[in-house]
Amino acid sequence: MDIPIYCFNEHNQAFYFWHRARIEGHFTPPLDLIHIDAHNDMDIPPAFSESLYPKNKTDDASRIEFYRRFASDHLTISDFILPAILSGVVHNV
Repeated sequence: MDIPIYCFNEHNQAFYFWHRARIEGHFTPPLDLIHIDAHNDMDIPPAFSESLYPKNKTDDASRIEFYRRFASDHLTISDFILPAILSGVVHNV
């Protein structure tokens, strides 16, 4: 099985790429996450203005776009891990 490698600048983009890789069939969730960093990435995010779960997004492209936009619009470099746990893509940290 090929394993994709993604390069990005902002940590919250990991949320998008984890979901993209899951939707594209590169792994079966949940993942175990080992994350080493100099700042906290497990802050509690503020209330979201929309659901963390894509509603009425049945095709893969729509779901991938939902997670891309959600990571960009709602998450920061310090609060993306807890939403990944809540959305089922990450289990153990």
